[in-house]
Amino acid sequence: MTDYTYIPQKDSERFWTIKDVHNGRGFGAYCSKDIKKDALIGDTHYMVNKLAIAITELGKFHNHSDKPTCKAVKTENKYTIYSINVVEAGTEITVNYN
Repeated sequence: MTDYTYIPQKDSERFWTIKDVHNGRGFGAYCSKDIKKDALIGDTHYMVNKLAIAITELGKFHNHSDKPTCKAVKTENKYTIYSINVVEAGTEITVNYN
């Protein structure tokens, strides 16, 4: 069994908020401040034996886009989102699921 550590972000450390997307897609995660290029946004899924055992709030609310603002990077036991370019405050956090 693979060990993992899941420590939720404190509200004071989180720089994104959940908002209604208003186009029939439901809710999304939006930056509450400007984010630098290649910045760590947060973890989305923690895995054990290829099974997601913990899905974070960011993991539940980031959305797909063909023109994403961020990328999901998989390591041995988790997925983490990083910005692709500078992301301005108020911009939705999206990744390409493909």
